Amino acid sequence: RIGPTDAAVTSYCIHRGRLHHWETTTGAEQHRYDGYFAAAQKLIDARANLHSHGIGSVRVKLLQLQNNPQRGILSTLVKSQDFTDIIQQVLQASGGNEEEEVSAKDKVSSNPKLKKLVEILDQHFARSKACGENTTRAIVFSQWRESVNEIVSVLATCQPTIRPRHFVGQGTASSKNKSDTSNIKGMPQKMQQQVIREFQSGHYNVLVCTCIGEEGLDIGEVDLIVNYDTLRSPIRMIQRVGRTGRKRKGRVVCLVSEGQEEKDWKRGQANERTLQRALRRPENFQFTVLPSLFPSPPEPEKQIMHVNETFPLSQVGGHGGAPKISKT
Repeated sequence: RIGPTDAAVTSYCIHRGRLHHWETTTGAEQHRYDGYFAAAQKLIDARANLHSHGIGSVRVKLLQLQNNPQRGILSTLVKSQDFTDIIQQVLQASGGNEEEEVSAKDKVSSNPKLKKLVEILDQHFARSKACGENTTRAIVFSQWRESVNEIVSVLATCQPTIRPRHFVGQGTASSKNKSDTSNIKGMPQKMQQQVIREFQSGHYNVLVCTCIGEEGLDIGEVDLIVNYDTLRSPIRMIQRVGRTGRKRKGRVVCLVSEGQEEKDWKRGQANERTLQRALRRPENFQFTVLPSLFPSPPEPEKQIMHVNETFPLSQVGGHGGAPKISKT
């Protein structure tokens, strides 16, 4: 049982508890409490988002739990009076009700991170304009699409100084409620490419990304990175930071809430220093020569193929598609 004072219980604790239960039970008993573990993880994740992403993100997650079909203990939970009371408190604190979209002003007033983010971006573009530099860009990183949606809706009220655009993966939103506009739908690859082109051309000057933007973006005009949340993984944080400073000096700002997120950030910084020390001493790495995956040494054959500009390169391997022009 998790009480209101069990603030130290994390989603990872629930995960470990589930693994321990699986290891110490057999048969049907192994999966008897799967629904309870899953429900606890969802609620604890929502509580963690309250500290790192603000009341708006929690509002979205709780309403999705309430409005989407649930099964088992989670269905009983969302229909309980306690859950209804929590929903009402969250709606009141976020400045809106279930049917109405919360205004940007209410979002900022209930979330100090959003207020600070607007201030940082406004100062950045004002400073660049004063220096005669109008090509600067900024990227904001957040782990959750609900948070990305909230950030974009707030920054959109600051146009034309700040011109934001969301950039997320191809996966579809989990919500089955067609009237739910709080979740950003997945972006097909063509749309992703179009967004990047528009960002490079200056049509948008702020890209608000999930993890999809942590790798592969090479845009020299990005002078500012804002981490709306922090990550324990030093590799992912380094990848985020690496989106700036590619053409000229860049700046990185991390927005960190007091409490658990600050502890996680400090732990992530320590992990990053450990990784940097290890990379400076390559003699500590051990390389093992593994046997070949081929049953015998491969004998490559040279094959020359001539293709025209309209030939789809994805079909070079011969998986159907347009016919090959010539082959020798």
